Amino acid sequence: MTAYARAKLKVPQGEWLLELHTVNRKGLDLNIQLPSNYLHLDIDVRKFFLDKVVRGQLTVRLSFMAGSQEFQDAQLETLKILQKKWNGLALELGYPPKEAVTFAFLTEEAGRSSSTVPDLISFETLRPLFVEGVSALLQMKEREGELLEKTLAQHLEKIRVFVEMLTVRVPEVLSHYKLRLEEKLKEFASMVDSQERILRELSFFAEKSDITEELARLSSHLIQFDERLGGKEKSAGKLLDFLLQEMAREANTICSKSVDALMTHVAIEVKGEIEKVREQVQNIE
Repeated sequence: MTAYARAKLKVPQGEWLLELHTVNRKGLDLNIQLPSNYLHLDIDVRKFFLDKVVRGQLTVRLSFMAGSQEFQDAQLETLKILQKKWNGLALELGYPPKEAVTFAFLTEEAGRSSSTVPDLISFETLRPLFVEGVSALLQMKEREGELLEKTLAQHLEKIRVFVEMLTVRVPEVLSHYKLRLEEKLKEFASMVDSQERILRELSFFAEKSDITEELARLSSHLIQFDERLGGKEKSAGKLLDFLLQEMAREANTICSKSVDALMTHVAIEVKGEIEKVREQVQNIE
């Protein structure tokens, strides 16, 4: 589910900033972006979010903003030293220093220097920052989830209406076919087995076009979908994905068995609504 959150943590030297951004994915994909001197935190950061987020592509960006004058002076001194060093190398290699050694280049090099971030700290020191950030992220996801649940409920109600229409239509189609069959066999009314032929044809037609089981399974899947949608279990999105696959399978079978234009049209509508739900379910964890 798409969401964004940020959190800040002040320290004597400045301020840590944590930005979290997640987009839809079937699985979990963590993109951790840390200051170069803090790559050792990568494993702890991953463990933290693996326990909090189940699904989606999550980008975690941690940065530090210098705040105190003392720390800013240290950064400036670092930049001056780097500038002098790289200007000399550029001259030796025959490159104009003003063009070769840009401010962007210097700040990138400074990012690899221990003086651009506070002394090395442990993940536990930054844990409050991550707790605040993920809490805000999950709250945003919950708000989005409430809106998504309403949208899904509308699509599911349409599917239920269509299933009811198909259920009512089945005996009507069989009755209509029986009348057509009787008319075709009127010329054979004198034949002893004419009634038996009608019964055989009806039996064959009913067996070939019977969608009772498919409708029953589709209704069962709808009930299970409602239960999972309102539940609190983890990986609900994956379970809903599976149910939708089974619902689509039943809808396809109904289409292939249908010998009635109206039933075919309704079954296609069911498939369309299922597909709309599948698109939305990709947003659910």
